[in-house]
Amino acid sequence: MKLSKYAHPHHSMHSVLRSLSACLAVIIVMAVSTMASLPSVSSAGEVCDGREGGRFYGPISHGETLWEISRDLRRDEGISVVRMAAAIKRANKHAFLNGDVRRMEVCEYLRLPSRSQLNRLSEQQARAEILGI
Repeated sequence: MKLSKYAHPHHSMHSVLRSLSACLAVIIVMAVSTMASLPSVSSAGEVCDGREGGRFYGPISHGETLWEISRDLRRDEGISVVRMAAAIKRANKHAFLNGDVRRMEVCEYLRLPSRSQLNRLSEQQARAEILGI
């Protein structure tokens, strides 16, 4: 690198570092503002609307259970947790390892049952499917 007779090597390095510092500050500001606009993600999944209609929950986190998800997502106290769990299981066979309600696939999204799907399921059917009684 050839410097002019008036340029000092430390001055050119200083201006390069100053430019890099300014660029880095802009990148950090952009990253922070982008992160602020993203939806927050908790350790548990979240409910969202699907493109083809319907509502989804996910992604399923390690340690989440069908019972907890069903309890937290039922909108109507008239719908039991067991009925909600059975309806979720029926709509999401892919999300359960070997069909076991105690073993859900981590990172899967669950299609949430519609009101009519819940109404078509009796308490007795739900207990048989979920509790085995």
